[in-house]
Amino acid sequence: MFMILKCFIVLLITSYTLSSVANQTPRGLMTDSRIKIVSYDEDEVVQVRTTFGYATTIELQKGEYITDKPGTGKAEGWYVVSENFSNLISIKPKKANNTTNLNFSTNKGRSYTFLLSAEEESKHPTFRIRFEYEDSHHLSSPQKAYQLISHFDNPTEVNANYSFWGDKTIAPIVAKDNGNFTLLRFKPGAPIPAILAVDLKTRRESLVNYRLQSGYVVVEGVYPQYTFRLGEHVTCLFNETAIKEWKNGI
Repeated sequence: MFMILKCFIVLLITSYTLSSVANQTPRGLMTDSRIKIVSYDEDEVVQVRTTFGYATTIELQKGEYITDKPGTGKAEGWYVVSENFSNLISIKPKKANNTTNLNFSTNKGRSYTFLLSAEEESKHPTFRIRFEYEDSHHLSSPQKAYQLISHFDNPTEVNANYSFWGDKTIAPIVAKDNGNFTLLRFKPGAPIPAILAVDLKTRRESLVNYRLQSGYVVVEGVYPQYTFRLGEHVTCLFNETAIKEWKNGI
């Protein structure tokens, strides 16, 4: 009940703070809402809400950098700075109540489109927005991928005692672990949400490392609770076995 209540509070906060807009809105981390994550989609416009007097950093994939001059509709109202061959872009408004767009391309062949807006003040300014990329999670070695999946072949060594609470549209249809890795599967054709592990003691969320193979998401590690986020959709997944062990001090 304690875990479900915590997740229910997260769902209420998320549904209240995220509005239904055409633009893709970065998701704030539960640990610090000033740090946000967003999934890369070439056909989506990413909304960046800045605050006058503060700089917001856009973080691209490691090794990725801008190859052309960033295009803005109102260049005179914004500072847009990126060092050579850096994956970081600093954005700062020159005045409040300022709106424009920002476009650029990178050495990875990706195109980015943003809608920038500047508020005069904010209790929770955005300091950093980090992009996630689906292709960065694919296993490079088929043999290694096979080995990971084969770890779940022995049912006596697998824990499938999982439950979830929240939005069914992004909940996994398969969830189990073998003590070292967690295996998840989502509905066929469904986008993979951001996957965050939850520390039961501090309630802090952190992004997990995972790989994609044969329709499965293989998470590196086993955690008692996960939060899945996709736009305004939020779901919590509970590893009942790990939670029981944690409560018993095991």
